[in-house]
Amino acid sequence: MKKLDRSTKNQLAYIAEAAFEYFIALLITGAFLASILANIGVPDSVTGVISTLTSLGFSAQLVAVLFIKPKGSVKKMVTIMHVVNQLMFVTLYLIPYVNVPQGVKVVLFVIMFLGGHLIANSATPFKLTWLMSYVHNNDRGKFTANKEIVSLIGGMVFSYVMGAVIDHYDAIGQSRTGFVISGITIFALMLLHLWSLVCVKDDEDAQMVATKPSESRSVKSILDCTIFDKGFRKIIYLDMLWHVGTGLTVSFYGTYQINELGFSLSYVAVLAAMHSLVRVAFSRFFGKMADRLSWARMLMFSFAIGAAAFLANTFTVPANGKWLYAVYYAIFAIYLAGSNSGMMNIVFDYVERDNLSYALGVKSAIGGIVGFTSSLLGAWIVSTVQAHGNTIFGHTIYAQQIMSFVSFVMFAVIVVYIKKIILKMKRT
Repeated sequence: MKKLDRSTKNQLAYIAEAAFEYFIALLITGAFLASILANIGVPDSVTGVISTLTSLGFSAQLVAVLFIKPKGSVKKMVTIMHVVNQLMFVTLYLIPYVNVPQGVKVVLFVIMFLGGHLIANSATPFKLTWLMSYVHNNDRGKFTANKEIVSLIGGMVFSYVMGAVIDHYDAIGQSRTGFVISGITIFALMLLHLWSLVCVKDDEDAQMVATKPSESRSVKSILDCTIFDKGFRKIIYLDMLWHVGTGLTVSFYGTYQINELGFSLSYVAVLAAMHSLVRVAFSRFFGKMADRLSWARMLMFSFAIGAAAFLANTFTVPANGKWLYAVYYAIFAIYLAGSNSGMMNIVFDYVERDNLSYALGVKSAIGGIVGFTSSLLGAWIVSTVQAHGNTIFGHTIYAQQIMSFVSFVMFAVIVVYIKKIILKMKRT
């Protein structure tokens, strides 16, 4: 049996790390997050805003690349930060049963939820540059697809089991037990995630990629190669458009599924399984397209499919929700098979190697702030439409329908932007 080299072993550890991190994310997003907040007594509009605190958490990446200067092992720094942030996520499922006033519970939830994401995002630019240093540029599409496929297949089973567990304990009047089990599950996943990072064996090249720039660059030089760089600003604008299109809408679909459309968590898990299978089916296709044509061309095709998904969801209502939302979710899964990795990997095509950590951090931070701001507009739309009984000009129209159409328009704009602006840029 052929012995695996260090680079291959590290890639496998990276795939495992991404999967465990994804499983944790599943338990603190979408319908699972909406279920916790509903238990606390948080209204739909506020739930949507809290959901998009993940976008605001991206702002930590900017602070990280400007001021964190790892002088020792990047691996050690990243590992410790992830243990802390995941312990904060463990507490989220315990807060509903802390014996304090409802307002205090909400404050505690926001502190732990946002704090966990801020710490995780502070580690992200360094982690991505460090772990991706073990992947050859010509193989990034294929590797990213393989990494995503493992996460999705595992996540499909995981989300179904966890959804069934929570639904079961809800049905027998023991919601507390279901939430406690979820908290314990996140803790177990944290230990597995820690193990996967420990398994990565550093070499000198990876350390140089991840640490040398941060030790020698001033804040001004970092800003000069990112925000003040005319070429890279075009990538930042693309990211901003993307976050407006998704931040305005997607974070409010969790409450839409549970409340207006009346989905059970078990059905949500079935949809998630279908969604994952579709993404798995198309991940390699988009990865090969990116390696062959370019990440920009692949993203243009991906966003066109995303626009179609939002257009379909514009017509989703309780009467047709079970099947039409499934149609939207399947098309959206195809879009995500390309965009999920593409919006990160496109930076590698247009940024010099020494500037990667800074570029990834700045792009994500600005995009995240824009996404969070968009969610505030979305929250206003939800609360306004619901205050009028979901009735506009005498017709029953839900806020999520309006926002889906706006996102359709935004994604159509992104397709044109990539074609007219990004594709004309010179790749590094």
